[in-house]
Amino acid sequence: MSGQAASAQPPSAAEKPAAKKPAAEKPADSDAASAAATGAEESAEQMERLLAKLSSNQYIQRETATLKLAGFGHAAVPVLVRGVTGADLETTERAMQLLERLALSEQPTDPPIAWEAISTLASSGNGTAASRAKSALRAVSLHRQSMAREHLAAEGITVGLSNVIMEASAINEEVVYVPPTWSGEAKDLRWLAWLHHVSYAAVEGVSINREVLEQVTQMPDLKNVIITDTDLSSAELQPLTTLDRLDQLEIRYTPIDDSAIELIKRLPLRQKLILKGTKVTPEAVESLRRDLPELPIVYQRGGFLGVRCDPFSPRCQITVVMNGSAAEVAGMRAGDIVTRVGERPIGRFADLQDAIGEYAPGEAIPIALDRGGQKIEVVAELGMMDSEDD
Repeated sequence: MSGQAASAQPPSAAEKPAAKKPAAEKPADSDAASAAATGAEESAEQMERLLAKLSSNQYIQRETATLKLAGFGHAAVPVLVRGVTGADLETTERAMQLLERLALSEQPTDPPIAWEAISTLASSGNGTAASRAKSALRAVSLHRQSMAREHLAAEGITVGLSNVIMEASAINEEVVYVPPTWSGEAKDLRWLAWLHHVSYAAVEGVSINREVLEQVTQMPDLKNVIITDTDLSSAELQPLTTLDRLDQLEIRYTPIDDSAIELIKRLPLRQKLILKGTKVTPEAVESLRRDLPELPIVYQRGGFLGVRCDPFSPRCQITVVMNGSAAEVAGMRAGDIVTRVGERPIGRFADLQDAIGEYAPGEAIPIALDRGGQKIEVVAELGMMDSEDD
């Protein structure tokens, strides 16, 4: 035997271990989607089991199931809706309580998933489910309105009875008023979408833009809009076309021009359009009147005298001269009877309003008065009407 170590022979092909084929790689997103689907199915099954336990004869099981369902958040809404419409009263009550809690947690920027579910149950449900949904809807609505008023007040926006003027008269209803002192952002007005039962909105000042109007038109019961002393262009009125109904629209001291006429024709206006101190021409207004013969249109150049008279009297006798107004500066007094403006004779108060409406702010006009039988004449340099009545 040789002293040398036998050399190692390489293994034969038959002795070689079979090479492992690389496993086919699955896309990572496929695994994630599969896991998500499995998780969703398991969650749905778990929620269904918890729903069934809401009517358990053991109080602790009912309470535990309620708490666990609450933990699923808005994902539980479809399951809770089925619970509300079921035959078991205990399940109906607990499921509705959870839906109400979810609706109360929703913010203006959140999808109103629970709110819409309750609204649907209230409008299309029947029996106990519909009755309970209507009750929940009222409770959530009141809470939302309270929050909206609180947040809007913090932003300097008035909601309530005010001295806001529309066509020279104070509005005797609740008004949302965005004053000229407001300098916030449009997103600050998102709470307006929760403000039910307020049909008037008045916006004023250079901070008013298209985005602000978009938020204002989200008011659920908005029917009357006043736009005053803004820099809005005709195109920026576009959000008004999204309204389903618009009873009155007044635009004062805002530089919209004749290009606004086609947009105004598309508005769902029912009662009155008031244009005062705009750049719209008389010819464009006449065109609008021809196309909308049933709509009353008040068109004035925007001059403001500052007197009040009895609208039912056959003569234009002044009852009030407003402080600081053109009339006061010109020396007009309560008791004076206006007989002429320029060359135009004046009978009733409506005649005076029409006459003044033909003049722009800053124009000086002669006004003839009867003061206790004495004929006098004054010259008034017209001003601009304030948005609020002092």
